[in-house]
Amino acid sequence: MPAFEPNAKLAGKAFASVLPQFIAGDELIVQDGGSDQRWHTAAQGRSGAVRFFVESDEGQADALNRALARAKGDWIGWLNADDIYYEGALESVRQAATTHPRANVIVGAYTTIDGNSHVRRTFPPPEPTFDRLAMRGCMVYSGAFFIKRSHLLALGGFSRAYHFCMDYELYLRTWGHSDTCSSTVPEILGALRIHEGTKTTSTPWRFVKEARAARQASIYSPLLRGISEVETAKHALTVATTSLRETAAYRRWRVGRAGTK
Repeated sequence: MPAFEPNAKLAGKAFASVLPQFIAGDELIVQDGGSDQRWHTAAQGRSGAVRFFVESDEGQADALNRALARAKGDWIGWLNADDIYYEGALESVRQAATTHPRANVIVGAYTTIDGNSHVRRTFPPPEPTFDRLAMRGCMVYSGAFFIKRSHLLALGGFSRAYHFCMDYELYLRTWGHSDTCSSTVPEILGALRIHEGTKTTSTPWRFVKEARAARQASIYSPLLRGISEVETAKHALTVATTSLRETAAYRRWRVGRAGTK
């Protein structure tokens, strides 16, 4: 079912969140671009469910496409190696796929966590549409997004033109496609880990640039394209003020403000 590209010490935690949830027929494809392989021992004893591929690639989108080409299951989910699935996440997806047999996309709630797995923020289940994605940015998290393999292949997989926002660009194509039928589950499915070693933290302005490029490439309505520029401005402002919002003083202010409501 899931496939991910390992990149650091936290890969063992990703394994630990995935493998206990497996049932017969599930598979984990590890697409490794050449990292330290000592963490592979985290999957010992589950060799029948796990397949490793260590090879150079042309970036994360290319690695994901390689894993997609090797996958055999009906549904695809993917994790970056420092993220996790919550307990029961895969069962929630299985139930949703059974309850809504016409669905080819399933999304759910998610959290952001720090390097020590402490929850920073919880995001409710999204209700994505193409217009909402274009005007509000990336409201879907890859660790809480599952898609039928046949539909992902029909969409063309992951665009290798994007190295930071390949997920957002895929969501725009997904909800811009007339054959997409999505189902939302209320459960928290996954956690996005944010720490100093992530691309999100180290190169935030690249995300702003690629997210704007993805919108401009996907939107054909001049009016919607103009409105989407507001999201670019908001995204840039968020990046510009990140250091302030991460300070202890700002967090105390947010807590105090919430307590007065």
